[in-house]
Amino acid sequence: WVGTDGDGIIRMNGKNLLWLTTKEGLTNNFIRAILQSRDGSMWIATDEGLSHWTPRGFTNYRMSDGLSYFSTRAVLEDRNGDLWVGTDRGLNRIHAGAIVHDAATDGLSQRKVWSIHEDPDGGLWFGTRDDGLYRWKQGKLTHFTTDQGLASNSIYQVIEDAKGGFWISGPNGISLLNRHELDEVADHPDRRVS
Repeated sequence: WVGTDGDGIIRMNGKNLLWLTTKEGLTNNFIRAILQSRDGSMWIATDEGLSHWTPRGFTNYRMSDGLSYFSTRAVLEDRNGDLWVGTDRGLNRIHAGAIVHDAATDGLSQRKVWSIHEDPDGGLWFGTRDDGLYRWKQGKLTHFTTDQGLASNSIYQVIEDAKGGFWISGPNGISLLNRHELDEVADHPDRRVS
């Protein structure tokens, strides 16, 4: 699957190409993120909402359907099958096909959520464009910024390695943080990460 900047999304399978655009039902031709769900269907984040593709066609989620903003940036399916969608103006959760609200989506309303990661312990991490890093775990939302030791409050991507290292990209370059140390800082806010 290849997302383009204005020409839709392309599925390459050997020599076969399937080109999907707004003509086939895609919500917008500017692709920002792609996720293959456990059931094999595709979730496509675009500049005008989120498209869910199955061989039967598209189902689209727009602001008129409850999406917090039209410009979607990140998408993740969690271990429970819920879909988390980051936009330039908030976080969304889709449960059983419907957009639902909870303390995490309320706490990140109006934030530019550009990265979403689920750790092996079930914690969800949200990297924001200008407001640092957030962790959602056991019903509690914790906020990390440069005050706790982050290199920047602008986070473009969070990737975790096998040892629990968080590789975080931002405008200053790439940082390596220990997720377990971040978890400790969440319990003891006076501490800083190394």
